[in-house]
Amino acid sequence: MSLTVDGRAALIAIARAPDRFDRIKDRDWAGAAIKFTRKQLTAAGQTRNDIREIRSVLGDDIFEKSLDALSALHAKQLAKRIDPTVDPDTIKTGSMALAHVRRVLSEDWPASSETPETEVPNTDDPPAAPKANPYIGRKAFRTGR
Repeated sequence: MSLTVDGRAALIAIARAPDRFDRIKDRDWAGAAIKFTRKQLTAAGQTRNDIREIRSVLGDDIFEKSLDALSALHAKQLAKRIDPTVDPDTIKTGSMALAHVRRVLSEDWPASSETPETEVPNTDDPPAAPKANPYIGRKAFRTGR
């Protein structure tokens, strides 16, 4: 018996034979779709366009339920991924992050904000030198006594 099972092929086979798997209820299919979509939303490398394509494939209902199933941490990470210029105060909580994600995914979001602008560093002022630590070199500091 193989340790690696082709789960995709198994799910496709189940979906193609609904009469054999008639005990699977609609809410179970929806739950599986939400779980898989949530995994895809939290995967690294997803851009705004990728997530909009996922929404168009699944439909708004399953997609919205998948967004609601995200933890607060995952919602914040998703918001930062699709809008790297977002202010951290804008996405302090999970619900604020989800609201921002929905705004970014909407049709009226400006296309210019999809690619982050690179800022030119100001070379007029050199960075300040770090302060010297008066405790370095003392025996009590080095030995922990």
